[in-house]
Amino acid sequence: MKRNIDQLCNSLHDVLIIGGGIHGACIAYELTKSGYKIALIEQEDFSSGTSANSLKIIHGGFRYLQHLNFRRIRESIKSRREIMSVAPNFVKPLPCMMPTFGHGLRGKEMMRLALLLNDVISWDRNHNLDRAKSIPGGKILSKEQCLKHIPHLQKENLNGAIIWHDGLAVNTERLTLTFILKSVGKGAVVANYLKATGLNIKNKSISGAIVEDTLSGETFDIKTRAIVNASGPWLEKILPSSSDKDLLRFRWIKAINIIVKKSLFKEHAVGLEGKAARADGRSFLKNNKRLFFFVPWRGYTIIGTAYKEFFGDPDRFQIDKQDIDELIDEVNRIYPAADLSNSDVTFFHSGLLPALPSKNDLSDARIDNRSVVIDHWAEDEIANLFSVKGVKYTTAPQTARQVKNILEKKRINPTHKQSRKEIREDEKTLPYHEQSTIDTIPSYPTAEIAEHFRVNYGNRNIKLLDSITRDAKQASLISHDPLLTAAEVVFFVREEMALKLSDIVFRRSDLGTAECPSNDVLKKVANLMADELGWSEIKKNNEISEVLLCYKLKKRY
Repeated sequence: MKRNIDQLCNSLHDVLIIGGGIHGACIAYELTKSGYKIALIEQEDFSSGTSANSLKIIHGGFRYLQHLNFRRIRESIKSRREIMSVAPNFVKPLPCMMPTFGHGLRGKEMMRLALLLNDVISWDRNHNLDRAKSIPGGKILSKEQCLKHIPHLQKENLNGAIIWHDGLAVNTERLTLTFILKSVGKGAVVANYLKATGLNIKNKSISGAIVEDTLSGETFDIKTRAIVNASGPWLEKILPSSSDKDLLRFRWIKAINIIVKKSLFKEHAVGLEGKAARADGRSFLKNNKRLFFFVPWRGYTIIGTAYKEFFGDPDRFQIDKQDIDELIDEVNRIYPAADLSNSDVTFFHSGLLPALPSKNDLSDARIDNRSVVIDHWAEDEIANLFSVKGVKYTTAPQTARQVKNILEKKRINPTHKQSRKEIREDEKTLPYHEQSTIDTIPSYPTAEIAEHFRVNYGNRNIKLLDSITRDAKQASLISHDPLLTAAEVVFFVREEMALKLSDIVFRRSDLGTAECPSNDVLKKVANLMADELGWSEIKKNNEISEVLLCYKLKKRY
Protein backbone atom coordinates (compact mmCIF):
# COMPACT_ATOMS: atom_id res chain seq x y z
CA MET A 1 0.00 0.00 0.00
CA LYS A 2 1.77 3.11 -1.28
CA ARG A 3 0.80 6.76 -0.91
CA ASN A 4 0.62 7.76 -4.58
CA ILE A 5 -0.59 11.35 -4.93
CA ASP A 6 0.00 11.39 -8.71
CA GLN A 7 -2.31 8.40 -9.15
CA LEU A 8 -4.99 10.15 -7.11
CA CYS A 9 -4.72 13.35 -9.15
CA ASN A 10 -4.29 11.97 -12.64
CA SER A 11 -7.17 9.50 -12.70
CA LEU A 12 -10.95 9.78 -12.93
CA HIS A 13 -12.42 7.71 -10.10
CA ASP A 14 -15.90 6.24 -9.99
CA VAL A 15 -16.28 7.14 -6.31
CA LEU A 16 -14.17 9.19 -3.90
CA ILE A 17 -14.67 8.16 -0.27
CA ILE A 18 -13.85 10.82 2.31
CA GLY A 19 -13.02 9.22 5.66
CA GLY A 20 -10.79 6.29 6.58
CA GLY A 21 -12.63 4.95 9.60
CA ILE A 22 -14.52 1.66 9.66
CA HIS A 23 -17.42 2.99 7.57
CA GLY A 24 -15.19 4.42 4.84
CA ALA A 25 -13.08 1.24 4.88
CA CYS A 26 -16.10 -1.05 4.54
CA ILE A 27 -17.60 1.11 1.79
CA ALA A 28 -14.32 0.94 -0.14
CA TYR A 29 -14.20 -2.83 0.28
CA GLU A 30 -17.82 -3.32 -0.79
CA LEU A 31 -17.50 -1.09 -3.86
CA THR A 32 -14.16 -2.47 -5.06
CA LYS A 33 -15.64 -5.98 -4.84
CA SER A 34 -18.33 -4.79 -7.24
CA GLY A 35 -15.85 -3.35 -9.75
CA TYR A 36 -15.91 0.34 -8.80
CA LYS A 37 -12.76 2.39 -9.30
CA ILE A 38 -12.31 3.81 -5.80
CA ALA A 39 -10.23 6.52 -4.16
CA LEU A 40 -10.22 6.93 -0.37
CA ILE A 41 -8.69 9.78 1.61
CA GLU A 42 -8.41 10.41 5.36
CA GLN A 43 -7.49 13.75 6.93
CA GLU A 44 -5.49 12.08 9.72
CA ASP A 45 -4.40 8.44 9.79
CA PHE A 46 -6.69 5.52 9.02
CA SER A 47 -8.86 4.55 12.00
CA SER A 48 -7.57 7.46 14.05
CA GLY A 49 -10.98 8.70 15.17
CA THR A 50 -14.01 7.05 16.72
CA SER A 51 -13.32 3.74 14.95
CA ALA A 52 -10.33 3.12 17.21
CA ASN A 53 -12.17 4.17 20.34
CA SER A 54 -14.57 1.47 21.42
CA LEU A 55 -15.23 -1.39 23.82
CA LYS A 56 -13.76 -3.71 21.15
CA ILE A 57 -17.02 -5.68 21.01
CA ILE A 58 -18.42 -6.77 17.63
CA HIS A 59 -22.09 -7.04 18.53
CA GLY A 60 -24.58 -9.62 17.39
CA GLY A 61 -27.54 -7.47 18.42
CA PHE A 62 -28.67 -9.36 21.54
CA ARG A 63 -29.21 -6.16 23.51
CA TYR A 64 -31.53 -4.80 20.81
CA LEU A 65 -34.13 -7.37 21.83
CA GLN A 66 -35.36 -4.94 24.48
CA HIS A 67 -36.34 -2.63 21.62
CA LEU A 68 -37.81 -5.51 19.57
CA ASN A 69 -35.67 -4.13 16.74
CA PHE A 70 -35.38 -7.36 14.78
CA ARG A 71 -34.10 -5.63 11.65
CA ARG A 72 -31.16 -4.17 13.56
CA ILE A 73 -30.45 -7.54 15.15
CA ARG A 74 -30.29 -9.19 11.73
CA GLU A 75 -28.05 -6.40 10.40
CA SER A 76 -25.70 -6.89 13.36
CA ILE A 77 -25.55 -10.66 12.87
CA LYS A 78 -24.76 -10.38 9.17
CA SER A 79 -22.17 -7.65 9.71
CA ARG A 80 -20.45 -9.49 12.56
CA ARG A 81 -20.23 -12.58 10.37
CA GLU A 82 -18.67 -10.59 7.52
CA ILE A 83 -16.16 -8.88 9.79
CA MET A 84 -15.13 -12.23 11.28
CA SER A 85 -14.79 -13.65 7.78
CA VAL A 86 -12.72 -10.79 6.35
CA ALA A 87 -10.44 -10.44 9.38
CA PRO A 88 -10.73 -13.73 11.29
CA ASN A 89 -7.53 -13.35 13.28
CA PHE A 90 -8.57 -9.98 14.68
CA VAL A 91 -11.91 -11.17 16.06
CA LYS A 92 -12.58 -14.03 18.44
CA PRO A 93 -15.76 -15.22 20.17
CA LEU A 94 -16.34 -13.35 23.44
CA PRO A 95 -18.59 -14.83 26.15
CA CYS A 96 -20.73 -12.11 27.70
CA MET A 97 -22.40 -12.53 31.07
CA MET A 98 -25.21 -10.67 32.77
CA PRO A 99 -26.65 -11.52 36.22
CA THR A 100 -30.35 -12.28 36.64
CA PHE A 101 -32.44 -11.03 39.56
CA GLY A 102 -35.89 -12.08 40.73
CA HIS A 103 -38.60 -13.14 38.30
CA GLY A 104 -39.42 -9.96 36.40
CA LEU A 105 -37.78 -8.35 33.37
CA ARG A 106 -34.33 -9.04 34.81
CA GLY A 107 -35.27 -12.53 35.95
CA LYS A 108 -34.02 -15.88 34.78
CA GLU A 109 -37.29 -16.84 33.06
CA MET A 110 -37.46 -13.70 30.90
CA MET A 111 -33.76 -13.93 30.06
CA ARG A 112 -34.08 -17.60 29.14
CA LEU A 113 -36.78 -16.61 26.65
CA ALA A 114 -34.56 -13.80 25.31
CA LEU A 115 -31.67 -16.22 24.76
CA LEU A 116 -33.91 -18.67 22.93
CA LEU A 117 -35.30 -15.91 20.71
CA ASN A 118 -31.78 -14.64 20.01
CA ASP A 119 -30.58 -18.12 19.00
CA VAL A 120 -33.54 -18.47 16.62
CA ILE A 121 -33.03 -15.03 15.05
CA SER A 122 -29.29 -15.71 14.64
CA TRP A 123 -29.75 -19.18 13.15
CA ASP A 124 -27.15 -18.46 10.41
CA ARG A 125 -24.62 -16.65 12.63
CA ASN A 126 -21.85 -19.17 11.82
CA HIS A 127 -22.50 -19.54 8.10
CA ASN A 128 -19.16 -19.91 6.26
CA LEU A 129 -17.16 -19.21 9.44
CA ASP A 130 -14.28 -21.40 10.54
CA ARG A 131 -15.37 -23.77 13.29
CA ALA A 132 -12.84 -22.22 15.68
CA LYS A 133 -14.63 -18.89 15.23
CA SER A 134 -18.17 -20.21 15.67
CA ILE A 135 -20.53 -18.32 17.98
CA PRO A 136 -22.16 -20.68 20.51
CA GLY A 137 -25.76 -20.48 21.65
CA GLY A 138 -26.80 -18.88 24.92
CA LYS A 139 -27.01 -20.61 28.27
CA ILE A 140 -28.19 -20.09 31.84
CA LEU A 141 -25.98 -20.23 34.93
CA SER A 142 -26.93 -20.92 38.53
CA LYS A 143 -26.42 -18.40 41.31
CA GLU A 144 -23.35 -20.30 42.48
CA GLN A 145 -21.86 -20.36 38.97
CA CYS A 146 -22.55 -16.64 38.58
CA LEU A 147 -20.75 -15.77 41.82
CA LYS A 148 -17.79 -17.88 40.77
CA HIS A 149 -17.29 -15.60 37.76
CA ILE A 150 -18.48 -12.35 39.39
CA PRO A 151 -17.43 -12.49 43.04
CA HIS A 152 -18.57 -9.71 45.39
CA LEU A 153 -21.75 -9.18 43.37
CA GLN A 154 -24.65 -7.98 45.48
CA LYS A 155 -26.72 -11.06 46.28
CA GLU A 156 -30.19 -9.63 46.95
CA ASN A 157 -32.64 -11.38 44.58
CA LEU A 158 -29.69 -12.77 42.59
CA ASN A 159 -30.66 -16.14 41.11
CA GLY A 160 -28.12 -16.76 38.34
CA ALA A 161 -26.79 -15.31 35.12
CA ILE A 162 -27.10 -15.62 31.36
CA ILE A 163 -24.29 -16.07 28.84
CA TRP A 164 -24.38 -15.11 25.17
CA HIS A 165 -21.50 -14.58 22.76
CA ASP A 166 -20.36 -11.60 20.74
CA GLY A 167 -17.02 -10.98 19.03
CA LEU A 168 -13.96 -9.40 20.66
CA ALA A 169 -11.94 -7.24 18.26
CA VAL A 170 -8.47 -7.63 19.72
CA ASN A 171 -7.22 -4.79 17.50
CA THR A 172 -9.88 -2.51 16.00
CA GLU A 173 -7.28 -0.39 14.23
CA ARG A 174 -5.73 -3.25 12.26
CA LEU A 175 -9.18 -4.69 11.66
CA THR A 176 -10.18 -1.45 9.92
CA LEU A 177 -6.87 -1.45 8.06
CA THR A 178 -7.62 -4.97 6.80
CA PHE A 179 -10.67 -3.72 4.90
CA ILE A 180 -8.56 -0.92 3.40
CA LEU A 181 -5.75 -3.28 2.43
CA LYS A 182 -8.19 -5.66 0.77
CA SER A 183 -9.64 -2.71 -1.16
CA VAL A 184 -6.15 -1.69 -2.31
CA GLY A 185 -5.59 -5.27 -3.42
CA LYS A 186 -8.60 -4.85 -5.72
CA GLY A 187 -7.42 -1.56 -7.18
CA ALA A 188 -8.44 1.17 -4.74
CA VAL A 189 -6.13 4.18 -4.39
CA VAL A 190 -5.89 5.39 -0.80
CA ALA A 191 -3.97 8.03 1.13
CA ASN A 192 -3.87 9.29 4.69
CA TYR A 193 -3.21 12.87 5.78
CA LEU A 194 -5.25 14.29 2.91
CA LYS A 195 -7.98 16.72 3.95
CA ALA A 196 -10.95 17.50 1.71
CA THR A 197 -11.41 21.27 1.90
CA GLY A 198 -14.07 21.76 -0.78
CA LEU A 199 -16.13 20.25 -3.54
CA ASN A 200 -15.99 20.79 -7.30
CA ILE A 201 -19.52 21.02 -8.68
CA LYS A 202 -20.35 21.30 -12.37
CA ASN A 203 -23.92 21.63 -13.65
CA LYS A 204 -25.25 20.73 -10.18
CA SER A 205 -23.26 17.51 -10.16
CA ILE A 206 -20.11 16.45 -8.34
CA SER A 207 -17.00 16.48 -10.51
CA GLY A 208 -14.32 16.28 -7.84
CA ALA A 209 -12.92 17.46 -4.54
CA ILE A 210 -10.32 20.01 -3.47
CA VAL A 211 -7.78 18.33 -1.22
CA GLU A 212 -4.96 19.57 1.00
CA ASP A 213 -1.95 17.42 1.83
CA THR A 214 -1.58 18.21 5.54
CA LEU A 215 2.02 16.99 5.55
CA SER A 216 3.31 19.14 2.68
CA GLY A 217 0.69 21.90 2.59
CA GLU A 218 0.08 21.35 -1.14
CA THR A 219 -3.44 21.59 -2.57
CA PHE A 220 -4.80 19.68 -5.56
CA ASP A 221 -7.97 18.31 -7.13
CA ILE A 222 -9.23 14.74 -7.27
CA LYS A 223 -11.58 14.00 -10.15
CA THR A 224 -14.48 11.68 -9.46
CA ARG A 225 -17.97 10.79 -10.68
CA ALA A 226 -19.38 10.61 -7.15
CA ILE A 227 -18.41 11.34 -3.55
CA VAL A 228 -19.35 9.42 -0.43
CA ASN A 229 -18.69 11.52 2.65
CA ALA A 230 -18.00 9.11 5.55
CA SER A 231 -16.06 11.53 7.74
CA GLY A 232 -18.20 11.16 10.86
CA PRO A 233 -18.59 14.36 12.90
CA TRP A 234 -16.61 16.23 10.23
CA LEU A 235 -19.17 15.51 7.53
CA GLU A 236 -20.79 18.96 7.85
CA LYS A 237 -17.45 20.75 7.38
CA ILE A 238 -16.92 19.38 3.88
CA LEU A 239 -20.32 20.29 2.52
CA PRO A 240 -21.32 23.59 0.87
CA SER A 241 -23.00 26.04 3.25
CA SER A 242 -26.36 25.31 1.65
CA SER A 243 -26.17 21.83 3.09
CA ASP A 244 -26.15 23.10 6.67
CA LYS A 245 -29.93 23.22 6.80
CA ASP A 246 -30.00 19.47 6.18
CA LEU A 247 -27.30 18.51 8.67
CA LEU A 248 -27.65 20.94 11.56
CA ARG A 249 -30.38 18.71 12.98
CA PHE A 250 -27.66 16.17 13.77
CA ARG A 251 -26.26 16.34 17.25
CA TRP A 252 -23.21 14.56 18.53
CA ILE A 253 -22.57 12.61 21.67
CA LYS A 254 -19.21 11.84 23.25
CA ALA A 255 -18.69 8.21 24.12
CA ILE A 256 -16.13 7.35 26.80
CA ASN A 257 -14.49 4.05 27.77
CA ILE A 258 -11.67 3.73 30.27
CA ILE A 259 -8.82 1.20 30.28
CA VAL A 260 -7.68 0.06 33.69
CA LYS A 261 -4.68 -2.05 34.60
CA LYS A 262 -6.79 -4.51 36.54
CA SER A 263 -8.03 -7.84 35.29
CA LEU A 264 -11.43 -7.67 36.98
CA PHE A 265 -13.01 -10.61 35.15
CA LYS A 266 -10.80 -13.24 33.54
CA GLU A 267 -12.80 -14.86 30.73
CA HIS A 268 -16.13 -13.10 30.33
CA ALA A 269 -17.25 -9.62 29.44
CA VAL A 270 -19.64 -8.73 32.23
CA GLY A 271 -22.65 -6.44 31.85
CA LEU A 272 -23.85 -4.69 35.01
CA GLU A 273 -26.60 -2.12 35.32
CA GLY A 274 -25.68 1.42 36.22
CA LYS A 275 -27.23 3.13 39.22
CA ALA A 276 -28.30 6.34 37.50
CA ALA A 277 -31.73 6.32 35.86
CA ARG A 278 -32.05 7.19 32.20
CA ALA A 279 -34.92 7.53 29.78
CA ASP A 280 -35.16 5.13 26.85
CA GLY A 281 -38.35 5.70 24.93
CA ARG A 282 -37.27 3.18 22.31
CA SER A 283 -37.24 0.26 24.77
CA PHE A 284 -40.29 -2.01 24.61
CA LEU A 285 -39.29 -3.43 27.99
CA LYS A 286 -39.00 0.06 29.53
CA ASN A 287 -35.56 -0.53 30.96
CA ASN A 288 -34.42 2.67 32.69
CA LYS A 289 -30.84 1.74 33.52
CA ARG A 290 -27.78 1.91 31.30
CA LEU A 291 -25.74 -1.27 30.96
CA PHE A 292 -22.00 -0.94 31.58
CA PHE A 293 -19.61 -3.59 30.26
CA PHE A 294 -16.35 -4.80 31.74
CA VAL A 295 -14.34 -6.30 28.86
CA PRO A 296 -11.18 -8.37 29.46
CA TRP A 297 -8.53 -7.29 26.94
CA ARG A 298 -4.79 -8.05 26.91
CA GLY A 299 -4.64 -8.32 30.70
CA TYR A 300 -6.46 -4.99 31.11
CA THR A 301 -10.16 -4.27 31.49
CA ILE A 302 -12.02 -1.85 29.21
CA ILE A 303 -15.06 -0.36 30.95
CA GLY A 304 -17.91 1.64 29.43
CA THR A 305 -19.67 3.16 27.79
CA ALA A 306 -20.59 6.55 29.28
CA TYR A 307 -22.32 9.10 27.05
CA LYS A 308 -22.57 12.88 27.26
CA GLU A 309 -23.78 15.34 24.64
CA PHE A 310 -21.15 17.34 22.79
CA PHE A 311 -21.42 20.82 21.36
CA GLY A 312 -18.75 22.52 19.31
CA ASP A 313 -16.04 21.89 16.78
CA PRO A 314 -15.01 18.20 16.46
CA ASP A 315 -11.41 19.39 15.95
CA ARG A 316 -11.50 20.64 19.54
CA PHE A 317 -13.09 17.54 21.02
CA GLN A 318 -11.53 16.53 24.34
CA ILE A 319 -12.40 14.55 27.44
CA ASP A 320 -11.98 16.40 30.73
CA LYS A 321 -11.36 15.36 34.32
CA GLN A 322 -15.04 15.44 35.18
CA ASP A 323 -15.91 12.93 32.43
CA ILE A 324 -13.41 10.40 33.76
CA ASP A 325 -14.22 11.02 37.41
CA GLU A 326 -17.92 10.50 36.78
CA LEU A 327 -17.29 7.20 35.02
CA ILE A 328 -14.95 5.97 37.76
CA ASP A 329 -17.52 6.91 40.42
CA GLU A 330 -20.28 5.10 38.54
CA VAL A 331 -18.14 1.96 38.15
CA ASN A 332 -17.39 1.94 41.88
CA ARG A 333 -21.10 2.26 42.66
CA ILE A 334 -21.96 -0.56 40.26
CA TYR A 335 -19.23 -2.92 41.47
CA PRO A 336 -17.52 -1.66 44.63
CA ALA A 337 -14.98 -4.50 44.53
CA ALA A 338 -13.39 -2.80 41.48
CA ASP A 339 -12.16 -0.08 43.86
CA LEU A 340 -10.99 2.14 41.00
CA SER A 341 -9.06 5.36 41.29
CA ASN A 342 -7.54 7.71 38.73
CA SER A 343 -4.19 5.95 39.12
CA ASP A 344 -5.71 2.72 37.78
CA VAL A 345 -6.68 4.37 34.48
CA THR A 346 -3.86 3.86 31.98
CA PHE A 347 -5.68 5.21 28.94
CA PHE A 348 -9.17 5.88 27.67
CA HIS A 349 -11.07 5.68 24.43
CA SER A 350 -13.36 8.46 23.33
CA GLY A 351 -15.17 9.42 20.17
CA LEU A 352 -18.17 11.27 18.75
CA LEU A 353 -21.34 9.45 17.71
CA PRO A 354 -24.67 10.70 16.29
CA ALA A 355 -27.09 11.53 19.11
CA LEU A 356 -30.82 11.84 19.52
CA PRO A 357 -31.99 15.22 20.80
CA SER A 358 -32.14 15.40 24.61
CA LYS A 359 -35.49 16.39 26.10
CA ASN A 360 -34.16 17.11 29.56
CA ASP A 361 -30.48 17.69 30.40
CA LEU A 362 -27.10 16.49 29.18
CA SER A 363 -27.33 13.32 31.27
CA ASP A 364 -30.22 12.25 29.03
CA ALA A 365 -27.94 11.96 25.98
CA ARG A 366 -28.78 8.95 23.82
CA ILE A 367 -27.18 7.47 20.71
CA ASP A 368 -29.18 7.64 17.51
CA ASN A 369 -29.44 3.97 16.53
CA ARG A 370 -30.08 4.62 12.84
CA SER A 371 -27.26 4.67 10.32
CA VAL A 372 -28.35 6.89 7.43
CA VAL A 373 -27.11 7.49 3.89
CA ILE A 374 -28.10 11.00 2.74
CA ASP A 375 -28.60 11.80 -0.94
CA HIS A 376 -27.88 15.53 -1.30
CA TRP A 377 -29.87 15.93 -4.49
CA ALA A 378 -33.15 16.12 -2.57
CA GLU A 379 -32.08 18.95 -0.23
CA ASP A 380 -29.23 20.70 -2.01
CA GLU A 381 -29.73 19.82 -5.68
CA ILE A 382 -26.21 18.38 -5.85
CA ALA A 383 -26.13 15.14 -7.79
CA ASN A 384 -23.86 12.23 -6.91
CA LEU A 385 -23.01 13.53 -3.42
CA PHE A 386 -23.83 11.25 -0.50
CA SER A 387 -23.15 11.51 3.23
CA VAL A 388 -23.01 8.60 5.65
CA LYS A 389 -24.08 9.08 9.24
CA GLY A 390 -22.72 5.85 10.68
CA VAL A 391 -23.51 4.72 14.21
CA LYS A 392 -22.02 1.33 15.13
CA TYR A 393 -18.66 -0.18 14.23
CA THR A 394 -20.33 -3.59 13.89
CA THR A 395 -22.91 -2.62 11.29
CA ALA A 396 -20.50 -0.79 8.95
CA PRO A 397 -20.64 -3.64 6.35
CA GLN A 398 -24.44 -3.32 6.17
CA THR A 399 -24.17 0.46 5.74
CA ALA A 400 -21.63 -0.16 2.95
CA ARG A 401 -24.14 -2.36 1.14
CA GLN A 402 -26.73 0.38 1.50
CA VAL A 403 -24.33 2.82 -0.16
CA LYS A 404 -23.73 0.40 -3.03
CA ASN A 405 -27.47 -0.11 -3.53
CA ILE A 406 -28.06 3.65 -3.68
CA LEU A 407 -25.26 4.12 -6.23
CA GLU A 408 -26.76 1.40 -8.40
CA LYS A 409 -30.22 2.94 -8.06
CA LYS A 410 -28.77 6.28 -9.17
CA ARG A 411 -27.14 4.47 -12.12
CA ILE A 412 -23.65 5.32 -10.95
CA ASN A 413 -22.31 2.06 -12.27
CA PRO A 414 -18.82 0.60 -11.79
CA THR A 415 -16.17 0.89 -14.46
CA HIS A 416 -15.73 -2.86 -14.34
CA LYS A 417 -18.91 -4.79 -13.63
CA GLN A 418 -17.98 -8.14 -12.15
CA SER A 419 -19.44 -11.21 -13.73
CA ARG A 420 -21.20 -13.82 -11.62
CA LYS A 421 -18.19 -16.11 -12.14
CA GLU A 422 -15.80 -13.43 -10.80
CA ILE A 423 -18.03 -12.85 -7.78
CA ARG A 424 -18.12 -16.58 -7.04
CA GLU A 425 -14.34 -16.84 -7.39
CA ASP A 426 -13.89 -13.82 -5.11
CA GLU A 427 -16.11 -15.41 -2.47
CA LYS A 428 -14.02 -18.57 -2.63
CA THR A 429 -10.85 -16.65 -1.85
CA LEU A 430 -9.52 -17.40 1.59
CA PRO A 431 -9.88 -14.57 4.09
CA TYR A 432 -6.95 -12.19 4.00
CA HIS A 433 -5.25 -13.42 7.16
CA GLU A 434 -5.67 -17.11 6.40
CA GLN A 435 -3.55 -16.98 3.26
CA SER A 436 -0.38 -17.57 5.23
CA THR A 437 2.73 -19.27 3.91
CA ILE A 438 4.03 -19.84 7.41
CA ASP A 439 4.23 -23.63 7.12
CA THR A 440 6.49 -23.44 4.07
CA ILE A 441 9.04 -21.00 5.47
CA PRO A 442 11.18 -22.28 8.36
CA SER A 443 13.17 -19.10 8.94
CA TYR A 444 11.20 -17.48 11.78
CA PRO A 445 13.41 -16.37 14.67
CA THR A 446 11.09 -17.84 17.34
CA ALA A 447 7.74 -19.61 17.55
CA GLU A 448 6.35 -16.59 19.40
CA ILE A 449 7.28 -14.24 16.56
CA ALA A 450 5.98 -16.75 14.03
CA GLU A 451 2.53 -16.73 15.64
CA HIS A 452 2.62 -12.96 16.02
CA PHE A 453 3.40 -12.52 12.31
CA ARG A 454 0.75 -15.03 11.27
CA VAL A 455 -1.99 -13.38 13.31
CA ASN A 456 -1.23 -9.83 12.23
CA TYR A 457 -0.02 -10.12 8.62
CA GLY A 458 -1.15 -13.43 7.11
CA ASN A 459 0.37 -14.10 3.71
CA ARG A 460 2.10 -10.69 3.78
CA ASN A 461 4.46 -11.98 6.47
CA ILE A 462 6.75 -13.20 3.68
CA LYS A 463 7.97 -9.59 3.27
CA LEU A 464 8.82 -9.47 6.95
CA LEU A 465 10.73 -12.70 6.59
CA ASP A 466 12.62 -11.33 3.62
CA SER A 467 13.70 -8.37 5.75
CA ILE A 468 14.88 -10.64 8.52
CA THR A 469 16.70 -12.92 6.08
CA ARG A 470 18.54 -10.00 4.50
CA ASP A 471 19.34 -8.25 7.76
CA ALA A 472 19.43 -10.19 11.03
CA LYS A 473 19.07 -6.93 12.97
CA GLN A 474 15.50 -6.71 11.69
CA ALA A 475 14.60 -9.64 13.95
CA SER A 476 15.52 -7.67 17.06
CA LEU A 477 12.74 -6.95 19.52
CA ILE A 478 11.66 -3.37 20.07
CA SER A 479 9.19 -4.48 22.70
CA HIS A 480 8.32 -7.86 24.15
CA ASP A 481 4.97 -6.95 25.71
CA PRO A 482 3.32 -6.00 23.48
CA LEU A 483 5.44 -7.77 20.88
CA LEU A 484 7.06 -5.59 18.22
CA THR A 485 10.09 -6.27 16.02
CA ALA A 486 12.30 -3.91 14.06
CA ALA A 487 11.15 -5.60 10.84
CA GLU A 488 7.57 -4.60 11.56
CA VAL A 489 8.45 -0.93 12.03
CA VAL A 490 10.14 -0.88 8.62
CA PHE A 491 7.20 -2.83 7.16
CA PHE A 492 4.70 -0.30 8.52
CA VAL A 493 6.53 2.53 6.76
CA ARG A 494 7.15 0.76 3.45
CA GLU A 495 3.96 -1.24 3.10
CA GLU A 496 1.28 0.30 5.35
CA MET A 497 1.67 4.05 4.90
CA ALA A 498 2.87 4.84 8.43
CA LEU A 499 4.12 8.42 8.15
CA LYS A 500 4.18 9.55 11.78
CA LEU A 501 5.38 7.93 14.97
CA SER A 502 1.82 8.05 16.30
CA ASP A 503 0.67 5.91 13.35
CA ILE A 504 2.79 3.03 14.63
CA VAL A 505 2.34 3.58 18.35
CA PHE A 506 -1.46 3.84 18.25
CA ARG A 507 -2.63 2.09 15.06
CA ARG A 508 -0.20 -0.21 13.23
CA SER A 509 0.84 -1.96 16.45
CA ASP A 510 -0.41 -2.53 20.00
CA LEU A 511 2.53 -0.56 21.36
CA GLY A 512 0.62 2.33 22.92
CA THR A 513 -3.06 1.44 22.79
CA ALA A 514 -3.30 0.47 26.46
CA GLU A 515 -0.70 2.67 28.14
CA CYS A 516 2.32 4.83 27.35
CA PRO A 517 5.43 2.98 26.11
CA SER A 518 8.78 3.73 27.68
CA ASN A 519 10.93 6.51 26.27
CA ASP A 520 13.50 3.91 25.25
CA VAL A 521 10.95 2.06 23.12
CA LEU A 522 9.70 5.28 21.52
CA LYS A 523 13.27 6.28 20.65
CA LYS A 524 13.96 2.90 19.02
CA VAL A 525 10.86 3.17 16.84
CA ALA A 526 11.61 6.80 15.97
CA ASN A 527 15.19 5.94 14.98
CA LEU A 528 14.00 3.22 12.59
CA MET A 529 11.40 5.54 11.06
CA ALA A 530 14.02 8.28 10.74
CA ASP A 531 16.24 5.96 8.71
CA GLU A 532 13.32 5.18 6.37
CA LEU A 533 11.84 8.67 6.07
CA GLY A 534 14.96 10.83 6.40
CA TRP A 535 13.95 12.53 9.61
CA SER A 536 16.32 14.97 11.27
CA GLU A 537 17.10 14.81 14.98
CA ILE A 538 14.67 17.68 15.55
CA LYS A 539 11.94 15.84 13.64
CA LYS A 540 12.49 12.67 15.70
CA ASN A 541 12.20 14.58 18.95
CA ASN A 542 9.07 16.36 17.74
CA GLU A 543 7.44 13.05 16.82
CA ILE A 544 8.21 11.59 20.25
CA SER A 545 6.90 14.74 21.95
CA GLU A 546 3.70 14.53 19.92
CA VAL A 547 3.07 10.97 21.08
CA LEU A 548 3.83 11.81 24.71
CA LEU A 549 1.50 14.80 24.48
CA CYS A 550 -1.36 12.43 23.66
CA TYR A 551 -0.88 10.74 27.02
CA LYS A 552 -0.49 14.04 28.82
CA LEU A 553 -3.76 15.22 27.30
CA LYS A 554 -5.36 11.95 28.27
CA LYS A 555 -4.02 12.30 31.79
CA ARG A 556 -5.06 15.95 32.22
CA TYR A 557 -7.94 14.69 34.24
